[in-house]
Amino acid sequence: MAGNAKKIAKLKAEAMEAAQGGKTKRALERYLELAEEDPDDPSWPQRPGDAARKLGDAALAITNYAAAAEAYARQGFLIKAIALCKTILDIDPQHTETQGVLATLNQA
Repeated sequence: MAGNAKKIAKLKAEAMEAAQGGKTKRALERYLELAEEDPDDPSWPQRPGDAARKLGDAALAITNYAAAAEAYARQGFLIKAIALCKTILDIDPQHTETQGVLATLNQA
């Protein structure tokens, strides 16, 4: 576990440095690694969503935002999950899967 914590800390530092340095692609790569290494933290799939959107990769952004929304919803953070669903619909207003998820979250 300690080794994993060190790896996560190193990835976080690299991601932050890349993001602050305007190296969005490198930050995206580190965020994707963080999402894999620390799957219980919904902010990790959200951040690559942000980076992918900035890079113009709508499909990757939507995939990561959807994963983050699902994780936030599972953890009871419904407002964050709804906000991410709305972000997905800003990117693709016809994204039917997200429309369904949003309808379900609004009923909760």
